[in-house]
Amino acid sequence: PVFLSAWIYTGAFGVLGFFGLCGVLYLADRKHTRAIFCALSVISIIAIITAWFTGFTFHLNTSAPLPDDRILYTFPYQPGPPDSINTTDLVAVRERDGQALWRYTLNDVSPLGGGLPRIASDDQRVYLLRSVMSPDTVKAYTITALSASSRRQIWRVTADLGGRITATGDGRIMLGDQKTTVFLDASTGRETLRFPFGNATLISGSVIYSCSQDSISAYDTRNGDLLWQSRGAPGCDLVATSDMLIVEGNGVLAALRTADGSLAWRVSEDVESSAPMITGDVVLVSTQAVQYKRIKGALIARRVSDGVLLWQDTMGDYSVLYGAADNITLATNDTAILALRASDGARLWSFAQSDGNPAVIALDDRVVFLRHENTSQIMALNLHTGAMYWQASV
Repeated sequence: PVFLSAWIYTGAFGVLGFFGLCGVLYLADRKHTRAIFCALSVISIIAIITAWFTGFTFHLNTSAPLPDDRILYTFPYQPGPPDSINTTDLVAVRERDGQALWRYTLNDVSPLGGGLPRIASDDQRVYLLRSVMSPDTVKAYTITALSASSRRQIWRVTADLGGRITATGDGRIMLGDQKTTVFLDASTGRETLRFPFGNATLISGSVIYSCSQDSISAYDTRNGDLLWQSRGAPGCDLVATSDMLIVEGNGVLAALRTADGSLAWRVSEDVESSAPMITGDVVLVSTQAVQYKRIKGALIARRVSDGVLLWQDTMGDYSVLYGAADNITLATNDTAILALRASDGARLWSFAQSDGNPAVIALDDRVVFLRHENTSQIMALNLHTGAMYWQASV
């Protein structure tokens, strides 16, 4: 729709400007008539130039059906090799209309300086986890909390571990690496709990799942008590419903009951597959292409309750499973982002890609956000129809 509207817009004002120019040169025999035709030409030229610099999208923008306080955090595109980039901005974009609310400058973001921070956020704050580098290794980590509404720094603390940072939604932050898991108070940064297990995934507020070698363990986050342990887990990619924990590893998908860790079902996809994603009673994975066997990548949907295959769709050589929500799953088939109905695999809409751009960066309440890495353009689309709400440059 953007490119079609650009041609229509340019053509309409081009004809209008040409008509005005002809009027000035051949039809205007009176002073006030010449002025009218001249003004027509100038307005047409200004309109075309303005549209060009706004990407021909200013007239397409409309508000997405989201609350004003929903914020998307992103980094703008930086040309050049990574080791030449020393400064960048964290940009807070309002999801409803694409307006950039604030920018927070980050210095020393080259690989030698620790690179870009890992980010987590909740309704009040955004949290930045950064590594403090020495010439040879990581010396320590810092966590900085910024106000979501104003970028004001609320607190900053030093931590002895990095890894994954997660805002739990209950006033805490979870920080963890392969050996240790820590909980911090989100309002102060003070450490409240520390557990001697790693590779942790928080599914609900009171239960945390830790992956170690071939086992999955469930712990109570309030005191660290072991609830259950299940041996023979295929991997460490986890996703869950209220009563089922789905585990993926080495092309094997297994379901454990969250009540006691007992095995509900187990299947093999025969080739490497992605981390699983769930929407409703459907669990989805994408499989990798195997070139020497001439096997294409695929998107596979199974029923969460019993692992029964619901449908399978060939996606190409470089398939990526982007996300799943509200009975819609988003994936790529090498040339386009596809939206498929999770329950039966019906293709609903597509958005053309070139060299992996744009890519899905977020899903929020029936709105999908795309980003074009080479231009820092962000787009908001209706998850069910693919219709564009807005496009903005950060």
